[in-house]
Amino acid sequence: MIKYLVNEVSFATEENVNFKGQISNKYYGKGDKCVAHTGTHAEAVHDLEELNEWNIKEYGYDRKCDAVRNWTYKNPENSKWWKSTVEIVRFMILGDEWIISNEIGYKR
Repeated sequence: MIKYLVNEVSFATEENVNFKGQISNKYYGKGDKCVAHTGTHAEAVHDLEELNEWNIKEYGYDRKCDAVRNWTYKNPENSKWWKSTVEIVRFMILGDEWIISNEIGYKR
């Protein structure tokens, strides 16, 4: 089974006085649902949620073209407080394990 999620990695800028230097790594799926949030920012705001197989199966897109239409993919946060990059990540689920495979050419 192959599923796709949008991965947004954000870095707090020097002007972000509350979170300066922190990193936020989020995965988004169907319905723009945030299915995982890791990084120093997630720990600071007590919102840490690891990526798991159930979330990938439940919220992952079946087609890459659907993931490209995700709001976060089209509108990454790039403000004076956060600098973000987004990419489509492909997950291959094989029985009880899953493999991450980045999609080259689908990075913003």
